[in-house]
Amino acid sequence: MAAGLNALVPLATRDGQGGQSGQGGRRGLSATSADAFGAVAITRPRDALLFAESLVHEFQHVKLCSLLGSVPLYADRPGERHYSPWRDDPRPLGGLLQGAYAYLGVTAFWGRRRGRLTGGDAAYGEYAFALWREQTAYAIGRLPASGRLTEAGERFVAGMRASLDRWADVSPPTIARRQAESTAADHALVWRLRNLRPDPDEVRRAAARWPSADPGPAVAAASLLPADVRPGTPGARSDLRALSLRDPAAFARLAAQGEPAADLAQVRGRHDAAIASYRALIAAEPERPEPWAGLALSLLGRGRDDAARTLAARPEVVAAVYLRIVQDKGASPDPVEVARWLAPAVPGDASPVAPRWDASERRRGDVAVE
Repeated sequence: MAAGLNALVPLATRDGQGGQSGQGGRRGLSATSADAFGAVAITRPRDALLFAESLVHEFQHVKLCSLLGSVPLYADRPGERHYSPWRDDPRPLGGLLQGAYAYLGVTAFWGRRRGRLTGGDAAYGEYAFALWREQTAYAIGRLPASGRLTEAGERFVAGMRASLDRWADVSPPTIARRQAESTAADHALVWRLRNLRPDPDEVRRAAARWPSADPGPAVAAASLLPADVRPGTPGARSDLRALSLRDPAAFARLAAQGEPAADLAQVRGRHDAAIASYRALIAAEPERPEPWAGLALSLLGRGRDDAARTLAARPEVVAAVYLRIVQDKGASPDPVEVARWLAPAVPGDASPVAPRWDASERRRGDVAVE
């Protein structure tokens, strides 16, 4: 990095001031361009650690962009989109590769700082390491499965896997690992709710049978919405998880205020309170994805029954059927009971699954869930 990073360009935040943003572990905004080797654009750093993480992240992009200018690593296919653990929108294969390589460097950054940090920085570092290692492993695993890597790309990704495997035996503390697992699952759940839609005719048929004993035939795999970018809100729960580890006193002050009640309860492991709050939020705004994802996480935290399994595996189906019941019958049912009722019609395990969409081989919107 000392030899290749030669320019830092200040970025203004939305308030136009270029000030610090986020809380806990949010490092602000940063970017690079393939046409400007060695340059990184970045908002004012929140602190030295997150500044260093941003530089590592962006310099990984700088290096990979330079390599891609000389060596093709993949053959992209127009219309093909993948789940990326770091983005709210479906990404092309090149975007998934860029993310995986960037966070491979970030994982190593936090891994090398284990044992060198103290207090809240140490706790947050363990969480960040566990989170980025898990999400990077997912992305690296998906790249060869795409079938689009060149011979050079296969070797390059194999090298990425070998680099990540150096950290395979590291065991973060339980609390950091569990919070990281929750953040990874949270992102996948919200992504599905934002980007996937089940067949409207199947949703209508299922909703019409509520609350009979049988929800009817299985609901088929959902379809990816055609737009690449959808508006979304920042990950409030991920911010809270980071804050609880890095600055417990600030988190305690926020918890004492009691808002956001549902998310605070979920992050603190108070599952019954979180479930009650998410039920109320869903009744008020059933189209918002975040309460549905929070409800799924809280149900899983309480126990993996049919409702938890169904909502975790196919949240977009449960949310769509629930909304249709509200529209058709004029009443708001219990979302937990809708999830439990749909269990026979929703195959899957209690893990958010990540889809890949290939528009050129399948009819518009079909998703392969793997």
